[in-house]
Amino acid sequence: MGPVDAIRSGFQRAVDFRGRSTRPEYWWWALMTGFVNLLVGQTPSTLESLALLALFVPSLAVAFRRLHDTDRSAWNLLWALLPVIGVIVLLIFLVQPGTPASNRYGPPPPGTRTADGPPTGGWDAPPPPPPPAG
Repeated sequence: MGPVDAIRSGFQRAVDFRGRSTRPEYWWWALMTGFVNLLVGQTPSTLESLALLALFVPSLAVAFRRLHDTDRSAWNLLWALLPVIGVIVLLIFLVQPGTPASNRYGPPPPGTRTADGPPTGGWDAPPPPPPPAG
């Protein structure tokens, strides 16, 4: 999943707290929100507050889905409340690869490798084989 697809998915699934999100989807979203926060941090506080408010719920939803992809409960986001150790633990959870097969949160997102075959499509999937000559 490329950056445009990841950001589009983040907005399209802004209030979808179920299912799973791939690592690229989460990290492209995180990069975009960090960039927006950096830009609006230089503006009056009203615009900054509106941007943070507009991105808060979608960011939370993407983080929920990312943790679900690693077969962890979204309650693990509470680790972020601990100053240093908690943030490190949460970061470790977020960078780990997702489970390759279905887990309790649903089937793998498109583009992930399954236990019984190649990736299901997406940014990291190999190109399809050429058609047979005939």
